[in-house]
Amino acid sequence: MMRVSAAFLAAVAAVFIVAGCSTPDSSTHASQAGQPAGSVEAASLPTLKDVISGQNEVRVRNPNNFAVKVGLRSGLSGTDFEVGANGVASAYVPNGPYEIYFIYSDRRDALFQGDSFSLCDNGVEIQIVKVVNGNYNIRQVR
Repeated sequence: MMRVSAAFLAAVAAVFIVAGCSTPDSSTHASQAGQPAGSVEAASLPTLKDVISGQNEVRVRNPNNFAVKVGLRSGLSGTDFEVGANGVASAYVPNGPYEIYFIYSDRRDALFQGDSFSLCDNGVEIQIVKVVNGNYNIRQVR
């Protein structure tokens, strides 16, 4: 069994499968306020004002030995869900551009963001694995 280090999490990438959508609109980016140096406060997902649901599946597959909290955002609207260790979970959202955020249970003080994507009558699957030069990026933003 592989042990996951902090360096692994900082460099984590994901496999991203999506079909036929336009480029995401970067104007939906939710900014994160910086924390004071030395702060070990638990990270939180970006503000969520309205919970949304729709017909497009966003599936997150987590083959790791830690749980993942997921936040999907389209502006201040979106949804949150959790994926257990070695688990799979989904949310269903309407068409539109999305940002996706992750908090790993063994790095509760860090917020990670995946590449933005758009949904247009299709679904997406993101698998949280380390892939060098993969087609999808997850980076630490807090």
